Amino acid sequence: MHPSIFIVSMILFTLCAGTTLFHRYYASDCLSWYIAWLRADKEGRGEDAKRERKGFHKMLWLSKWSLILSEFLFGGGVLFFIVAIFKLLS
Repeated sequence: MHPSIFIVSMILFTLCAGTTLFHRYYASDCLSWYIAWLRADKEGRGEDAKRERKGFHKMLWLSKWSLILSEFLFGGGVLFFIVAIFKLLS
């Protein structure tokens, strides 16, 4: 039996859960930046609109990469879990 492979799998699943929570935070914050950007643009506050737009794009970038990282971590967790089960059964 190889408990270390199960441990690696659980670590990857835990990191995946963490990065999905990061994605949720960044996506929600991205929406608030977007709404503030639209309000500033509608009210004619050009300088504020530029700042809000920059913050929106930063949060969008962080949201995208945290989601991509969570997908890779989930795939790695599944892969190590399958290998551990295979080694357990053989």
